[in-house]
Amino acid sequence: MVCPNCESLLSQKAKKCINCGYNLAKNRKQDLEHKKNNNDNHHQQKDENKKSKKLNINIKKFKRLISALLFLIILIITLVFIFSFNANHGKRVAEKLSKNLGKTIQQAKQSSKIEVASTSDYSFINSVQDFEYIYESESTVLIDGVNVPKWVVLCTEDKAGNLDSVSYYDYRVLKNNSNGQKRSKKIDTSKIQLGMTQKEVEKFLNIKPLTVIETSGPTSKIVKYKYYYVDKSNKNQTSYYLTVMYDYEDMVNSPVLEEENTFIVDILKNKP
Repeated sequence: MVCPNCESLLSQKAKKCINCGYNLAKNRKQDLEHKKNNNDNHHQQKDENKKSKKLNINIKKFKRLISALLFLIILIITLVFIFSFNANHGKRVAEKLSKNLGKTIQQAKQSSKIEVASTSDYSFINSVQDFEYIYESESTVLIDGVNVPKWVVLCTEDKAGNLDSVSYYDYRVLKNNSNGQKRSKKIDTSKIQLGMTQKEVEKFLNIKPLTVIETSGPTSKIVKYKYYYVDKSNKNQTSYYLTVMYDYEDMVNSPVLEEENTFIVDILKNKP
């Protein structure tokens, strides 16, 4: 070994330098302590590096998780917006055209930026409905095995050629049953009083409108509802149309018209 003080060559077992008297044993102890401290510091630094690396990995995972959650939230909001927009598209079309009642159809088209047609793509609509112009959903709903548009908007003109009425038919309410929406029993329409708002009426009925007709007459809005209940005596479904008329303040202005849906009964009576 070499003396660290005078650099004289010494035996490996020497405790003191024979040349300068340097305490080699003490130096060895200091070296061992220094090595031990270096090892401890090395292990400590290694542990800290591991912890830091693990922390960085966790932070990256957390950031990826947050990014994924934000993406999912944005996707859900977008889908809800698209669904809501598509679901209410027909209603918005009817509202835009209704703002042009009393104008010519050309003026209404220009103002609302809606291009209406003169005939339906469905023959049964052309044969059972009276209208001059129509705007209908491109999507369909299956009712009693027949595909029909989810909704249609029908327009009529008066003798002067001005827009006289705009009718919105929402066939989606008949998707589960063509007899309408189910109620537990016959509705007592006498409880629908004059002056009630449309919101109050529909809260009482708990039925979505089948048809909303906006007109330029004294009765500004005519709303038709369709429902059915199961007659406990014979287990048959009994279906009714309810027609409620509202004034310009959306308040009931005449008694409710109630009509039993006898379409199927009439067909059976006339069947040879």
